[in-house]
Amino acid sequence: MLGPDHPNTLWSMNSLANSYSALGRHAEALKLNEEALALKKARRGPDDPDTLVSMNNLANNYHDLRRHAEALKLYEEVLALRKARLGPDHPDTRTSLDRVAEGYSYLGRPAEALKLYEEDLARQKARLGADHPATLASMGNLAEGYSALGRHAEALKLYEEMLALRKARPGEGYPLMRGSLHNLAQALMDVGRTPEALHLLEMSFASDPRDLLASLKNAALRAWLGQPEEFAAVRRRALALARGTDDVVMAEFIAKLSSILPAPDRAELDEALALGRTAAKPGDEVKRRPWRLLALGMAAYRAGDDPACDAALLAAAEAGKGIPAVAGTAAFYRAMSLHRRGRIDEARKLAAEAAATMKPLPADDKNPLAGGADHDDLILWLAYKEAKALIGFDATPAAAPKPDGR
Repeated sequence: MLGPDHPNTLWSMNSLANSYSALGRHAEALKLNEEALALKKARRGPDDPDTLVSMNNLANNYHDLRRHAEALKLYEEVLALRKARLGPDHPDTRTSLDRVAEGYSYLGRPAEALKLYEEDLARQKARLGADHPATLASMGNLAEGYSALGRHAEALKLYEEMLALRKARPGEGYPLMRGSLHNLAQALMDVGRTPEALHLLEMSFASDPRDLLASLKNAALRAWLGQPEEFAAVRRRALALARGTDDVVMAEFIAKLSSILPAPDRAELDEALALGRTAAKPGDEVKRRPWRLLALGMAAYRAGDDPACDAALLAAAEAGKGIPAVAGTAAFYRAMSLHRRGRIDEARKLAAEAAATMKPLPADDKNPLAGGADHDDLILWLAYKEAKALIGFDATPAAAPKPDGR
């Protein structure tokens, strides 16, 4: 027997806790990580790097359980200990800085997060230069901080600078370029320049057809802006890319993308439904399960398979409790399916309940993703509009406030 504080025992405890977390069993992971941290503190001391890893894991458990104040307290402690033990520029220290800043954001303290990001960027520029990858990562964090405070023009300026610096770096990998394009596109939408953002999303897809997020955002925006031909072109490209795939991530994204609007082509409907079934196969990614069931339900509705639609959307709503974009979109699609089967009163009740609690519609129809909305919000709002036109229920969600607060 090795004993509870043997390194191999502690390693096994950490692995088991990580497995619990991956399966969404956060309370069990928390219990194991609390035990492991106490053992490591006693055996190795409070500032040993391995002890700090366990402390960080425990903070992650608190975060997963939405105990954000407790998570932040631990993240701050880890940051202070890593600064003292490893120095302010060690990668682990910088990871802790990001966690503390995220903790501030979750607790509604974005100004404190911004201060951390400003200090970090100044230090990285002085130490490494303006175009070093670590400096560019710090620049991205600061831009996100500006966006969180509604300082979108400053965020846009930083994202433009980041993209220019990445283009100038020899051998810069495309995944990093793609991230810069996505961030710049969102910043352009935040300041009301959606047509330019659409152009960037098209560029990203042209550079890498497997850029699923660019395709999904592009499709949702085209649908919202009343551009059916452009939407149909994005759908055709996406379905061609996914033909025959067994990649559940690709299947999820493209089944959902293809089902945002009705399709007149039976072959496209069948392809999207097949992708939805691939996406929804049982797996171990608990966090994505509600989204994958939603993709299947949407595709089944478009294909006219109401029993499959009903089963998938009920399961999505159950698995996605606490995820408004999943629960709301599932409710609207299921309401339309009920209406198609002649269950009019049930359909109206379900749709009205979903509308009463959904995120407010965008203040500016021409720039729907300004102000922190994302493509999943657009898909929800499109489902609301389609269901309202079909079913004629009464509830209307509140409109989002104008940028000046009116």
